[in-house]
Amino acid sequence: MLEVKAHAFVHAAAVSARVQAILESTNYGDKDDVVSGDTLNSLLEHLDDLSEAMKPLSLTLTQMAVDGMRSTAEAGSLKFGDVSGCYKNIQGRMFDELSLVSVFCIDRNRSKFYSADTPLFGESVEKKFKNAAFEVEEAGKCLALRRSTACVFHLMRVLEVGIRSVARSLSIDDPTKAGEKNWGKILKK
Repeated sequence: MLEVKAHAFVHAAAVSARVQAILESTNYGDKDDVVSGDTLNSLLEHLDDLSEAMKPLSLTLTQMAVDGMRSTAEAGSLKFGDVSGCYKNIQGRMFDELSLVSVFCIDRNRSKFYSADTPLFGESVEKKFKNAAFEVEEAGKCLALRRSTACVFHLMRVLEVGIRSVARSLSIDDPTKAGEKNWGKILKK
């Protein structure tokens, strides 16, 4: 799953709108003239800005359209009359690609569980139970995404690590062996 912060969408949309506004407000001259000089440099700079803004979104086809416009411009064959059409193609691809993507928003209260700055169960637990770190992290992500059953699944796996540790300290057989995983039996031991 690709994790993208909301500001990346806003930034890409803002850059796209800015480039469109600049293109619409620029007096290009004759539509059959080739884009060159300062106008070409400005256009290439704006395309670079757009490429950078799209990177976090992984818009492959849109990037291909940007690259195509860029290479046509750099080759000296982009005419002023083609600029608007090329840019509308870029915007259309961006819209199409984003229409195929589902975006899930995690509110700020739950996002701390999805990508915690510190271990969710604290530093000491992470140091003592390194085998459980992945499961704790996954449980946090499930909690943030409101997948409670999946969260409990990962927490049960965390609990197994703790039970194995207690069993070792009491010198008893591992009650969480793969073939014997039965919570009734485990808890009776």
